[in-house]
Amino acid sequence: MSSGVGLSVLAVYGIIAFAMTYYFSRGYNDNKVSFLVARRELGTFQGSLSVAAAWLWAPGLFISAQQAYVNGFYGLFWFCLGNFLTLGAFAYFAKKIREEKPDGFTFSGYLKERFSGRVQSVFVVEMMILAVCAFAINLLAGSKTVETLTGLNYNVVTFLMAGIALMYSFRTGLKATVITEIIKIVVVWTGVIILVPWVIMNAGGWETVTAGLSGMKDPTMWSIFLGFGAAAFLGHMGGPWGDNSFYQRAFAIKKESIIKSFVIASFIFIVIPISMGLLGFVGAGAGLQIDNVGTTNAFVIAHYLPAFAGIIFMFIVFSGLIAILDSQFASVANMTGHDIYNKFKTANGNITEI
Repeated sequence: MSSGVGLSVLAVYGIIAFAMTYYFSRGYNDNKVSFLVARRELGTFQGSLSVAAAWLWAPGLFISAQQAYVNGFYGLFWFCLGNFLTLGAFAYFAKKIREEKPDGFTFSGYLKERFSGRVQSVFVVEMMILAVCAFAINLLAGSKTVETLTGLNYNVVTFLMAGIALMYSFRTGLKATVITEIIKIVVVWTGVIILVPWVIMNAGGWETVTAGLSGMKDPTMWSIFLGFGAAAFLGHMGGPWGDNSFYQRAFAIKKESIIKSFVIASFIFIVIPISMGLLGFVGAGAGLQIDNVGTTNAFVIAHYLPAFAGIIFMFIVFSGLIAILDSQFASVANMTGHDIYNKFKTANGNITEI
């Protein structure tokens, strides 16, 4: 596709995101509670979609297909297992934190009251670093994919993706992020429902999928567990616990909906990496030689489907990764607007903590 197509798709997404966030998040910048935790009124529907979208990083779209292509079923299994279990496990911890601190904003703020300001500072630093890393990973993945598909300059895409996410999230905070996360899940699910069966049909049916279950390397389960599975499982299981964006949602979702939201989010999320993994199986089963295995799904789609399908996939990438960018913006705003602001707030001419 041409660079003009890439710019057009990005412009269409930007217009949709601005229109939807303007209409559905008006008035959510009137006070701190509205801006940082969306008035604590997210129900199960919005909460589950928001949590699922916040958990769907670039690896869920790309690494799942890469593992299926290279390492087959075992690689995809270990990628998905921790990803699926961790949100349900985190749900009960999130509910407990919310019950102990019903008017809270951040986990680090909770730790200050439970332990000390020094403990709070350590966690603020950790969560800020994670937010920056998450932002960079997803921005890099999105920009490189668009560059691969369209030839559009990587730096231009990086600037535009970050700019779009910043402008609407800056206006109405977490509520705008939740709206784009709902758009993200709808777009990604719709794209998966359209593209994956289409590819499988054009690639020769489920025989090609089953032929690719062993991947290109045909590894043993033990070798995958030692080389990838253990690290992936433990890393995914620990993911939400160190990410402020999930605590932010725990404080924004209605108390009675927290567990349901996180558990349902697990099922909403897991469909996506499994579906991307099917594209990896197709690539392996068909014996496709893919140099950049990080973009396996994009290569398989481009190989079996017309150019229009590439536009759909690019829209999935935009909606999926820009929503992660604004999610991390909201997370940083949450810590800055509560923890850091309170820590250095000037009261009567003196620097005090409140």
